[in-house]
Amino acid sequence: DLSAQRRDRRRRRRRRRRDGLILWRVSDGLPEDTVQALTESSEGLLWIGTTGGLARFDGTHIQIYGQGTAQPLSVNSIFCVSLGKDGSLWAGTEGGGLLRLRGNTLRVYSASDGLTEGFVRSVFEDDLGRVWVGTDDGLFVLEGERLRRVDQGAIAPMGVHSITEDHDHRIWAGGSRLIAIDPDGHARDVPLPGDYSENTVKRILETRDGTIWVGTVGGLQRMERGRFRTVPGIHATVRSLLQTSDGTLWIGTPPPASPPAACACPCSRRTGCSGSPPPRGVGTAQSRTPLRCTAPAWTRMRTVPAPSLHS
Repeated sequence: DLSAQRRDRRRRRRRRRRDGLILWRVSDGLPEDTVQALTESSEGLLWIGTTGGLARFDGTHIQIYGQGTAQPLSVNSIFCVSLGKDGSLWAGTEGGGLLRLRGNTLRVYSASDGLTEGFVRSVFEDDLGRVWVGTDDGLFVLEGERLRRVDQGAIAPMGVHSITEDHDHRIWAGGSRLIAIDPDGHARDVPLPGDYSENTVKRILETRDGTIWVGTVGGLQRMERGRFRTVPGIHATVRSLLQTSDGTLWIGTPPPASPPAACACPCSRRTGCSGSPPPRGVGTAQSRTPLRCTAPAWTRMRTVPAPSLHS
C-alpha cells in the first residue's frame, strides 16, 4: 500500500550518508549488525556472514539463509565464507564446524567427519580443487567427504587463521605460527622477525609481483630474498590485506583504544573523523574512493605501494 511504500522510501533515505555510504542493518533484513565475512558469487550475489547467521543479498533484498526452512543453521555465528569452483558456498562457524551449501543442500562437517575442532577460521580452495580448513586447533584438508588433519607428525599442532596459495602452488597457513607446504607435501616452519608474542598470524596475501605479505598481531611482514622483514610504521594487528587493481596494498587494522583527533577514515573521502566508530552493519562506499567498507568495527586504513613487476 501507499503508506508502506513511503516507509520504505524513508528507510532507504536513512541508509544514505553525506559521505556516500549506504548502510544495511538488522532493520533492513540482516540477521545481526556485526558482519564478520563477505564473498560474492559469480551471479553477483553477496553472501554475508554475521554473528547471528548467514544472509544473501541481491542488491535490493536481504534473505536470511535457513529462515523458515527444514535446514536451519545449527550455529549462527559465521567466521568466514568462501566460494568453491563448483559453486559451493563454504562457511566456517563459531563452534559448529564447517558448512557447505550447494544448491538447496546443506552439509555440515564435524568431528564424525574428521574435523576435531568446531571453530573454523579459514576455508581455502587451491588450484587443484583441494579444500583447506583452518581452525583454532588444527589445519585440515578435505579428502573425499572426510577431513584429514595436516598439522601432526612432522608439523606441530597449530591454530590457523589464514590460508593462501602462491604462484608456485605452495600453501601458506598462518595462525599461532607460519608454515609453508610445498607441492610435494613437504612442510616447514617459516620464522618471522620479532617477539613470538607479536607474531600470531591473522592474514596472508601474495601480491601480483609474487611478494608474500603477512599480517600479524604486531604489524606487517614482507618477504624479501627468502626472509621476512618487518614493514616499518605499522604497530597494530593487521586483520585484512587487499591489493586493488591499481597495485595499491590496503591494510586493515582494528580501532585504537582512544581514537586520535585525525585519522584516515575508510568510509569518507575526507581525512579526519569525529572520533566515534561508524554504525555497525554492511555498507558500500558509493563514491570515487575505490573501497567497499564493512563495519563490524571502525577500521583505520594505510596504504603501502606495491612493487612493480620489474623491481
